[in-house]
Amino acid sequence: MDCAAVLRLGVVQRGIRWTLAGLEQWLMERCWPMGYYGFQPSQKQQLRQRIQDALNRAFPRGSQGVPSSRATSDIPLYLSRRVPV
Repeated sequence: MDCAAVLRLGVVQRGIRWTLAGLEQWLMERCWPMGYYGFQPSQKQQLRQRIQDALNRAFPRGSQGVPSSRATSDIPLYLSRRVPV
């Protein structure tokens, strides 16, 4: 549930529209020390399943839509700090 809360916080504070592909890209670019680029195909699939699970928990089907905004690659690393747009 912690991941879901962080995803919802990104929506509330930044208006981020999280997607599976966008979040996967964000993790690979921003969390590169975890070595996601070196994952085997089965590990990448497991990561995608975990990302999708977090998205489903954060934004259950039938809930209000997520506001559209900037691309996830433009998101500052720390969501709690407000950055002027």
